[in-house]
Amino acid sequence: MTSLSKAPLNMAPLNMAPPARGRHYGMADLIRSEWSKLVSVRSVRRTFAAFVLLTAAFGVLVCAVAGTRWSHYTASTRATWDPSNLSMIGFAFGDLLLPITALLMITGEYSSGSIRATLCASPKRWSVLAAKAMVAGGMALVAAEVVAFLAFLAGQAVLGPPPHATLADPTALRAVLMTGAVVALMALFALGIGTIVRHSAGAVAAYVGLTLAVPALLSALPGHAERFAPETILSSSVSTVVPQPHLLTPWVGMAMMALYAGISLVVGGVVLARRDH
Repeated sequence: MTSLSKAPLNMAPLNMAPPARGRHYGMADLIRSEWSKLVSVRSVRRTFAAFVLLTAAFGVLVCAVAGTRWSHYTASTRATWDPSNLSMIGFAFGDLLLPITALLMITGEYSSGSIRATLCASPKRWSVLAAKAMVAGGMALVAAEVVAFLAFLAGQAVLGPPPHATLADPTALRAVLMTGAVVALMALFALGIGTIVRHSAGAVAAYVGLTLAVPALLSALPGHAERFAPETILSSSVSTVVPQPHLLTPWVGMAMMALYAGISLVVGGVVLARRDH
């Protein structure tokens, strides 16, 4: 996955060469260019394979194991049984893999130096970031939704004796759809971080710290502050069907993640517009 940051300088497609006099690249050109750069990197294909395997397989494994232990569960555990959330548990990996791929879309260009060609072809830096956001967000949304449905259906199929969830249940369907949507928002959040930090290792460390380390730190504070952390929003708000006390509701959690993504991209856009290259 990290090989994206070491992509050669000529990774940018030919249509992003410096424009001829009088020619201006539109948003459609930028989106095509960003898509070409994304799918041409071998590490991206490997990351997608790892995302599908780890995310879906881990959820299926957890469902299979939990199902075999149903007869040993206490009444209180059965009362809070949430099979939908069990199927989505593999997104503990997915919320790292896809967002880091989005993050490397910008830091990889800084590492290789190809960011100069990109900005020479399209001096409007907000447009460049918008194109990257559309490609990264669209890629993450489609991939996350497909894997969310796959993990849900496969997980319920191996659950065994315990109560199952079905997509006919609006709350279960909502949990599946919102899980994919929030992962896409996390990808945009990561893209903004990458735009701000520029360096792959530092940006990855910042994203991982904000999604994994921050909830642990916030849990030590009074007032259940960890409920506002991205990882907690994904795992304990949007992917759940059974309400959990002291945590955000699914819709509030999704709104918070959209706010984080928006702030990250706006700050990243301001930094990109003002920074010298």
